[in-house]
Parts: sequence; structure tokens; C-alpha cells
Amino acid sequence: MESSGKYIALIDGDDYCDLRRFEMQVKFLEDNPFVSVVGSNMYLVDENNKIIGQRIYPETHVDIKGKFLFSNAIANPTVLLRRKDFVDIGFFDIKLSKAEDFELWLRFLANGGEMHNLQEKLVYYKVQTKQSDRRGAVHWKNNYTVRKKYSKLIWPLHSRCMSLFILFIISHTPRFFSDYILNSKLVKKIKSVKIY
Repeated sequence: MESSGKYIALIDGDDYCDLRRFEMQVKFLEDNPFVSVVGSNMYLVDENNKIIGQRIYPETHVDIKGKFLFSNAIANPTVLLRRKDFVDIGFFDIKLSKAEDFELWLRFLANGGEMHNLQEKLVYYKVQTKQSDRRGAVHWKNNYTVRKKYSKLIWPLHSRCMSLFILFIISHTPRFFSDYILNSKLVKKIKSVKIY
């Protein structure tokens, strides 16, 4: 890695952030030396940079850890992390196509890394026109593989069983059916339940 600074910020090339982002995140990490990764909430913007929505993420480490049972609980383009922790944990695993970020964050959790999300919306995330093209069979298979690998190091058995079961079903069903499952009221209800 070519970076030599104390912190590393992630953001996608077509996204942009609030001018206060780095100041707020650095201050948080300086004030909380036990936290490795800090993210934030974000606005969703269209191709004309018009705000069309928002994404809200859990704030505390306990809630982030619980949310990861069913979905990504930290937004990659909002992350600022300690360079030392990134070097110690290791970088993105490029063999895990479409699940590299998910794998990295679970690896952080499995190794005792603490996370936090500031509740301000500090990033403007450009929404792709064909959002569904971002996920597919490879994403869900790798997501399941990663979850299976790290879940026993992160969550107790009773918490991880339902997560692994649902991801197994989604990763082994045809695309049209997995889309139906993911958009069902039952899955949305399960995602909202705190079972950790």
C-alpha cells in the first residue's frame, strides 16, 4: 500500500462528501482510540446530483455487529479507518468478487475490530440507473461463503443460524426467485428483528 498517513478514507470515484466529513471522522477516531473503523449515513443522488433518498446505518458497534447478520451495516464510501489496523487485518480480498467489502468488515469484526457510524449524512452516493445489475449469483454465493467463514467468530450460534440459513437459500436459488425472497415482507421483517 502506498498510503503513509495515519488514516485511510474510502470513497468511490463518482461519489462526493460533505466538507466536514474528514474533520468529524478524524476527531471521532482521535477521541475513541478503541474504534478502528468509522462510517456515516449518506444521501443517495441521481446522475444530476439531485438527492433522491438516504441510507441510515446503525450507530454503535453492538448494533453494527447485529445488522451484519443480514445486511451490510457500514457503507464503504463513508469509511475512514486507522491505517495501522488496515495493515494488520489485511486488504480487500479480490478473489471474492462483489463481496470484497463485506468480507473485509467481517474480518475486522472477527478480529475484534470496533466500528461506529456517525449519524450525520456525510457522503453523497451516486445511485446507478440499473441498481439490480450490481448484485447477482456471484455476489450472493460469495456473501454466503464469507458469512459462513467468519460467523462463528462473531456471533453466538443462535444468532448466526437464521442468517446462514437465509443466505444459503438465496445463494442457491435462481435469480428471479432470490429477488422475490429478498423483496418479501418476511425477509424485511427478519432484517428488522434484533436477535443478537
